[in-house]
This record gives sequence, structure tokens and C-alpha cells, in this order.
Amino acid sequence: MENFKRSRTLKKIQYKNRRVTLFNDITNGGYSDKNLPWLAELALSAASTHHQKMVLIDYKKPEKAVGFVMEHNMLDNYWDRSTHIYGNLEAANAGKNVNTPLQDVSSIVTGEVLWDLNYNFCQSWDRDGFFDNRGYYDSSENLTQDRKGIQRSSFKPNPNMGMDGMTLQAQIVRTYDKPRVKDIMKVYLKNIQQTTSYIYTENQYFRWPVLAEEFYLIGKT
Repeated sequence: MENFKRSRTLKKIQYKNRRVTLFNDITNGGYSDKNLPWLAELALSAASTHHQKMVLIDYKKPEKAVGFVMEHNMLDNYWDRSTHIYGNLEAANAGKNVNTPLQDVSSIVTGEVLWDLNYNFCQSWDRDGFFDNRGYYDSSENLTQDRKGIQRSSFKPNPNMGMDGMTLQAQIVRTYDKPRVKDIMKVYLKNIQQTTSYIYTENQYFRWPVLAEEFYLIGKT
């Protein structure tokens, strides 16, 4: 991997490993769950929540630009089709070849949201002091400045990107450490409070008593 990153034939590939600010949760007011042991708070603050997964392609060419958000998993244990066939093993280069009922979901996105994905990416890329620069060359460019002339309105939805011509509108929210953004947490709680008769959610990453308590209270009412 190190040789790949520093290959002269691939010198336009640049890799940065962004570090999340240590102890960010403690310095930003603690946790909404007030019953955590202090050792748990210390461990969580040293491993801040930051699990963004996004890909942005050809941003400087708005007519061709496309993005992906969520689980672009390269491990074929998680590959799936709309038919959800289980036990149908295929060659490693053709599809799922592990007999496990797992699935990851990735969304292909077009339109003005690509401007927001770029803003999110540049915000991290241009940060000082919180990344390891491991590419072939010392990248000193400021992407925010370099791309400021590209307008949100330049990006149009591309219906040809959807499966079977189907397109959907979606809201994309994020968690970020500095500046502090907790929009994913907010949207979970808001959606629960808007429930009228039934709600189903599945997320193995959430181990959050406050969320479970909110489910319980809304269910009682």
C-alpha cells in the first residue's frame, strides 16, 4: 500500500488521513446520557464518533459529477441484489461468494447535494494540524479556495443514474467533530417524535440509552 501511494506513475493520487480531535466530547459539554461511568466517558471521548463514508467523482465537471454516500463496502460478504437471494454463491469477481445474510446500502447521488458533499470534504482536507499527509507530493493547495467558483446551481439531477430509471429525494446529514455537528443524532430524535403509529429502525452502531428511552416514551404516549 505504501508503494502504491508513493508511486511516481500515480503521483496525482493524494491521500490524507484525518485525525478526529481527541477528547472532543468532554470539551464540548459532555454526553446527554448522564449515567455513564467516568471510564466510559474517557474511552468514548478518545474515540469520537466520526464515521463518514462518501465518494465524490468529477466535481470540477458538474455535468458529469456523481457522488456516493454510505456503505461502499469492498468486502463481498455484504454484496446484495434487489431479489435478496440467499445461498446463491458466485465467483469472486461476479458477486457475493460468502454464504451470509448480510447487506450494506450505498446511495448514488446527483444534483445540488454534490455541492454539499464537496463542502464537507474540503472542510476536512483544508484543516491544519489534524491530518497525516501520506501522498507522493506535499499537497499545499486549498481546495475550498480552488473550488469557490463552482456554484451549487451548476449541479443538476441525473435521472439516468437511478436503478431502472427510479430516482428519490433524500436528506443527508452528518456528524462532525470541529466545528461540532450532531445532525444525525438530531434527526433520529426528531423522527421518533413525529411517529404516529409505527416506527422501525435498525442501526448496529447505536449504543445510546437516550435513543432507547425516547423510543419508550413515545411508545407510551
